[in-house]
Amino acid sequence: MSDAERQRRIAEAAYHKARERGFQGDRHLDDWLEAERELDRQEPRRP
Repeated sequence: MSDAERQRRIAEAAYHKARERGFQGDRHLDDWLEAERELDRQEPRRP
């Protein structure tokens, strides 16, 4: 997966996490990092 595709998928997942909690609070970084970890579990990065 390209870096651009990875970033797009993380951004989309982070957005959905924020939407699920009604965009409440200042957790955008937490949403991003959680989405990143989930993607890494699903599709480990290759060197």
